[in-house]
Amino acid sequence: DEATGGDQYIALEEAMVKPEVARRKRLEFGVGWLSSFCVGILFLSDDSHRWLIFIAFVAVLLGGSFVQTNRSRRPPPRMVYTTSYSLALLCTCILQLSIGALLPSLLFDAWIGQTVFALYVFLICIFHCLETVFVAMFHPEDLDFRATLINNGAPYTAAMCVAIVEYWVEYFLLGDNSSIPFLTVVGFVVAVIGQFLRSWAQFCAGRNFTHIVADEKVPNHRLVTSGPYAFSRHPGYDGWFFWSVATQLLLCNPVCTVAFAIVSWRFFFERIVHEEYGLRQFFGDAYRDYARRVPVRIPGLQAALDRIAT
Repeated sequence: DEATGGDQYIALEEAMVKPEVARRKRLEFGVGWLSSFCVGILFLSDDSHRWLIFIAFVAVLLGGSFVQTNRSRRPPPRMVYTTSYSLALLCTCILQLSIGALLPSLLFDAWIGQTVFALYVFLICIFHCLETVFVAMFHPEDLDFRATLINNGAPYTAAMCVAIVEYWVEYFLLGDNSSIPFLTVVGFVVAVIGQFLRSWAQFCAGRNFTHIVADEKVPNHRLVTSGPYAFSRHPGYDGWFFWSVATQLLLCNPVCTVAFAIVSWRFFFERIVHEEYGLRQFFGDAYRDYARRVPVRIPGLQAALDRIAT
């Protein structure tokens, strides 16, 4: 059948092109990341080293472009994945700017409002940069602006805006009295722990971890029970929950701290119910046994899951 043969040929071509597309996206993201850091170092160095760094920067760009277009004997249509490169530049530039805003606040006598807000911005930048790096490493075929999770829906954007507004309104009304150093330190430490837990879960699960809940089991999908998954069924969600609430604790936002805790709890409850239904379909008794042994660590969520299971 000519039509069937054509479909098979197209499917074969797509199967051959997809790995190459993923490899090229990952490569360009890496080149963009390195080149952006080179530019950052360029502006921090003295005049005697700037030309050397500039030459290294150009060499990285040219080398990356050469590898992109000549590495494969059968490359896909020659195209530059500017989205991947732009994402790398965006992530590194934002990260360097956040560090540049944070360091003066910590090293010099900056007003408390600036220091606390700089810590908050730094945590936000780290979170979105690591989300993008994870996708670039394990899901490069999906590397686009959505990988940053910056556009994680209107509710997420609104929540971030409300948190910032609450902080500055309180600061302008109360001055330095709006911040409690003990709560800021606790919030920062818990946020760092939450970020570490989420990133650990992502990199431990690898391609088994996705930003979008899978409705179908793919051939390489496996049940991960090691690392952070040995003491929590959903360590990535646990880490994100504690991170989100802790960022508001750092800002000493009383309204948003409570609101973030309630909204995040409900969000992860609904998501975990939906996700675990699929996991039971994918892995059967293996996941049921795992779920009986290992709980969810978000406060109160395991008890709620147990109630709907009975």
